[in-house]
Amino acid sequence: MIYEYLQILRVVQLTQIWVEDLQKEIIQMANRAQVKKTLEKMAMFFAEKGKVLEQAEYLKQDDRPVPLSHIRRIFRSYSRMVVMLEKK
Repeated sequence: MIYEYLQILRVVQLTQIWVEDLQKEIIQMANRAQVKKTLEKMAMFFAEKGKVLEQAEYLKQDDRPVPLSHIRRIFRSYSRMVVMLEKK
């Protein structure tokens, strides 16, 4: 009986942790309009350059349309933004 109670309690605790993590992720996610607008800006920038730049190359550019901090806030990483850009 006690063992079953402890198992149920553990499941409840894990569920609470999962819900809290999900709520944090939802708060940090950008909305679709921000994603679309940023992807359009980056697509135009890469088209002008003639290729998709690596993160280090992108940082060296003086005419960056979107700051790296903005990219990280919206996509969580530069590489994820590149993957989404290639999909669209």
